[in-house]
Amino acid sequence: MASQTVDFIKQIIITYMLILFISGIAIAEFQKGGAYYDLGVFAFEDKKYEEAQDYLTKALTHMPNDPFCHFYIGRTYLEIDNLSLARKHLYKAKELNPHIYGLTYELASLIFKEKDYASAFQLFEKNLTDNPGHVLSSYHAAICLFNQKYYQKALSYFKKTSELNPYIKNNCQYYMAICYTQLGNTDSSLEILNQLKDHLQSGQLKDDVLKWIKLIQTMKKKQKPFQFFMKTEYQYNDNVLLQSPDIELEDQKTDTKDSIVSAYFSGDYTFFKEKPLQFQAGYKHFQTFHHDLTEYNMVASTLFFNIVYQFEPLVVSLGYLPAHYWVDSKLFLRRHRIKPELVWAVNDNLHYTLSGQYDTQSWLQNHEKDGHLIALSNDFYYKLKHTLIFAGFSAEENHASRDHSFEQLKFNAGISIMLPWKVKCHLSGLYASKRYEGIDSVYGIKRKDTKKFSSLSLAKTLFDRGDLLKIGCNYTENNSTINDLDYKKNITLLSYEVRF
Repeated sequence: MASQTVDFIKQIIITYMLILFISGIAIAEFQKGGAYYDLGVFAFEDKKYEEAQDYLTKALTHMPNDPFCHFYIGRTYLEIDNLSLARKHLYKAKELNPHIYGLTYELASLIFKEKDYASAFQLFEKNLTDNPGHVLSSYHAAICLFNQKYYQKALSYFKKTSELNPYIKNNCQYYMAICYTQLGNTDSSLEILNQLKDHLQSGQLKDDVLKWIKLIQTMKKKQKPFQFFMKTEYQYNDNVLLQSPDIELEDQKTDTKDSIVSAYFSGDYTFFKEKPLQFQAGYKHFQTFHHDLTEYNMVASTLFFNIVYQFEPLVVSLGYLPAHYWVDSKLFLRRHRIKPELVWAVNDNLHYTLSGQYDTQSWLQNHEKDGHLIALSNDFYYKLKHTLIFAGFSAEENHASRDHSFEQLKFNAGISIMLPWKVKCHLSGLYASKRYEGIDSVYGIKRKDTKKFSSLSLAKTLFDRGDLLKIGCNYTENNSTINDLDYKKNITLLSYEVRF
């Protein structure tokens, strides 16, 4: 009995000594890891990043689950642009302790360096919520907006940041000047840049300021409020219809071939060209000259007035376009059009346009067609380096007499590709479905039309001065429940245009 008691006491003593020994080893390991950690932090603060990496790696071998070791080695990798290891350790630190001071800012800096500016902006904003006076978060949030081309919003961030810290003021003002330039306000941009030029002594920032001053001065010489566009075109048409650039005036086929020369001119003046709010006024003139069907000679005359407001990434406008059309020297159609439009630059590559249209029409040759038209269009544009892809759809309602009231859906798509020798190839197509409201009074049936249109063209600038030479062909096919209105049409064309 006494022997058993002695053995039991021995086991307790051995276990206790073993616990003390293991604890001693753990404490020694932790102390050793802590020493490496301290050396690593000191090296990091002295910007000796290779030493910091070495010490902190050793510290992690002794305390692998210490969140601050992961935090500082993540910061070290971030400074030397080893983003994959920076990501690994910073997110490990967040997993172990999400409340480390400065962790949100370092994660934002990591994502900023990975060029995910939208996500980085959200983290910089979060850090600003927790630390309202954090200057670098405010500055980098502004840079994120700038890199996403949200210049109006970036401008307000740079203004606010420049007031927080005088040491970063020059950089903020430099970016403010570029924002003003991108928004079209070159006067404000030059005012800031000239102040910086006089204030800065030397260095890369002053060199950049001087370059931008020279660039903007060149831009201002080219920024003319007057814009002119002229185009002449030759067509061979195997089934002539009465039509203008923006409206088809007659549905009936002629089964007649003809050669057509057309001329187009437009000119406009933009008031307050360098301001977010602009006003445009101008005139468009279109005229055709038929070789045989001279009775189809047409003139289209259009005034246009447009109010435009730009606030990145949106541009909104409202236009008013009164137009008159003459056929064979007789007034054929009088039209008033109101056109609101919104353009959204989703990102560098993708743009979206939403536009509406309201027309009142007075047909001088056939008052049964008098009425009004309502339309809504959606268009998408995706731009790559040498390619533009576009697609869209629209819906319209024409309200007139029973024979001429209809609903129409249109779908269009196309692609433009820059080929060698700066030749642009453009391919597009359109499908339209038109349903008339009532029974046609002449044919006694309900009319429904479907139209298919395709176009292929090659264009090249000859003198690099806003001119363009184009050759192409168009195909149109209209199918109707009224057989007399079925037709097919082929056009070959050659045109030359100049813009100045």
